[in-house]
Amino acid sequence: MSALAQLETRLSYCDYSCTSCGQICPSGAITKLSLNDKQKTIIGTARIDKKRCLPWTEDQECIVCEEMCPVPQKAIRLEERIVVHSSYEIITLLQPTVVPDLCIGCGICEYKCPLDGESAIRI
Repeated sequence: MSALAQLETRLSYCDYSCTSCGQICPSGAITKLSLNDKQKTIIGTARIDKKRCLPWTEDQECIVCEEMCPVPQKAIRLEERIVVHSSYEIITLLQPTVVPDLCIGCGICEYKCPLDGESAIRI
């Protein structure tokens, strides 16, 4: 019985502009794809843990996941929201949301999330 391998996106990610895995996989378990096909192949979907995400829980600016998203149409979008800051001041804040139909699950958002330990966005 063989173990199922999976990409641990907190440790690394699937580079949007690379097809090396499919080219060098000795068993054929990873399909050889053209770059165009690879960039459209869904390997997962990101989900934001709003209990850990800085803009959602601590009213702090953070746009790392949106900036890092390599999908041209951006699978992570920033939505402007008016929130009551913990100091009771009303502020405008950009909060990330995932567009599931655009996310390919590359994991760079999880890899680059600035939180220590578990990321606030996971594939």
